[in-house]
Amino acid sequence: MSSSSLLRQLPNALTLGNAVAGVLAVMLCVDAVLQGDLAGGLQRAFALIALGVLCDTLDGPLARALKANNPLGAQLDSLCDGATFGVATALIIAIALWTLSPVLAAVLAALWASAVLLRLARFNLDTDTTTAHFFFTGMCSPVASLFVVAALAATVGTGLFPWLPLLLASLLPALMLSRIVFADLPKHYLARRRAPWDLLVAAMALFFIDTAAAVFAFLLWFLLQSLWLHLRGKPSQ
Repeated sequence: MSSSSLLRQLPNALTLGNAVAGVLAVMLCVDAVLQGDLAGGLQRAFALIALGVLCDTLDGPLARALKANNPLGAQLDSLCDGATFGVATALIIAIALWTLSPVLAAVLAALWASAVLLRLARFNLDTDTTTAHFFFTGMCSPVASLFVVAALAATVGTGLFPWLPLLLASLLPALMLSRIVFADLPKHYLARRRAPWDLLVAAMALFFIDTAAAVFAFLLWFLLQSLWLHLRGKPSQ
C-alpha cells in the first residue's frame, strides 16, 4: 500500500479511536468501582469520553482535507458514535446510578442507548454526511454524552450527586430526539461564526475548578442559550 493510501486511512483510524476510547472508558470505570473508587472511575470515564469526542470532531475535517470521504467512513462514524456515545455512555450512567436503584439505572441506560441510536439513524437519513454542516436538529450525541458524563464526574462526592446527573440522564434523550436546532460548536468557532468569548471563559475556569466541572458549566450555558433562542424562534448562532 502506498504512503498516500495509508494517509487516506487516517480519518478511519481516528474514527476507530473514538470507539476504543468508549470501550476503555467503561473498562476503567468498572475497574475503579470494583476497587471502591467511583469518583476515580467517573473521572477516567470523563477523560476517555472527551477523547472520543475529540476523535469524532477531527475525523470529518481530516477526511475532507485528505479528500478521503467515502461511504465506509460515514458508516464507521455512526457505528463508533453509537458504541461510545450510546452504549458506553449508557453503561457509565448505569454504573454510577446503580446503588441508587438498579431498576432505575437500567431503565435510564436503555433509554439513553435507544435515544442515541435513533438519533444517529435519523441523522444518517436526513443529512449529507460528506459535507460540513453548522447546525444539528436535536442535540448531537457526542455533546449529550460529554454533558452527562461531565456532570457525573463533577458532582460525585457532592450534594448534587446523583440528582443532577439523574435529571440530565432523563432530559437529554428527549433533547437528542427533539426538533430543537443546536449549533455544531467546533465548526462555528473555526469558521468564526461564533465569538469565542464563552470558550475563553470556560478555558479560564479550568484554573479555578476541575476540568469536568468547567466542561459541564460550558455545556450547560450552551444548552440554555439554545433553548432560549428556540423559544424566541431563532436557531443557535
